[in-house]
Amino acid sequence: MDSHNVQRYVDKNGHARNEGDIQVNPGGPYPVDYGAIIPRKSECHNLLVPVCVSSSHIAFGSIRMEPVFMILGQSAATAASLCLDEEIAVQGLPYKKYSERLLADKQVLAIDSPGTFVPLSSLKGIVIDDTVAKLEGPWKKSGEAAGVHQGYLHDDGRRDGSCRAVFAATLAPGSYDIQVAYPPHSNRATNVAVTVTTPDETHKFTLNQRDAPNRGVFHNVGTLKLSGSISLSISNHDADGHVIADAVRFVKK
Repeated sequence: MDSHNVQRYVDKNGHARNEGDIQVNPGGPYPVDYGAIIPRKSECHNLLVPVCVSSSHIAFGSIRMEPVFMILGQSAATAASLCLDEEIAVQGLPYKKYSERLLADKQVLAIDSPGTFVPLSSLKGIVIDDTVAKLEGPWKKSGEAAGVHQGYLHDDGRRDGSCRAVFAATLAPGSYDIQVAYPPHSNRATNVAVTVTTPDETHKFTLNQRDAPNRGVFHNVGTLKLSGSISLSISNHDADGHVIADAVRFVKK
């Protein structure tokens, strides 16, 4: 969502600061209730307001976008037409009849999930999320509602080796599939440097983050016999696109 600065002020060090600037992804699509575009019946019974909706200042920061206004305009016009045909107040419009008309006109009224985050509790194996990884460099949190747990990090296409994320785990002796999670995209790097460090040796892999993951949201980069303290690092050194750091998983075979 997008909410402009409430005010600009000077701090105690004499620096100009912005207050109240909010740039936060709401986490996915959300519904706007029909009640938000009509008044109380005691106030007025023939008014529909698709733009000046009843909402908080924060909510209006994302409602006030053209596609939302287009949907609200369609919804208001449909409601007005049905109420005129039935000669009823806008507050008395039966939702069943209203929703059937909107659905017939290809409007989406419900979604299966408000977001696409994958919960940690749904994943098997030993999972280390980016929220507990050791981060080096100017990683940025993605604004997309995607990825494991609370989303993912990206290097903003720096390609300069300044960003490194280290995922650490202690593993019982065994053979493990080593997997890295990321949402694929055409702007991702095809040569992401992945390094697995054990107490005795170092293994290097290259990951193409344009390819769709081959293990759900994870991509299997290799299989190794591991034991004890293990770390996996993801770096943007010499990357040819954006590098993603989301989650790492070790699955015992």
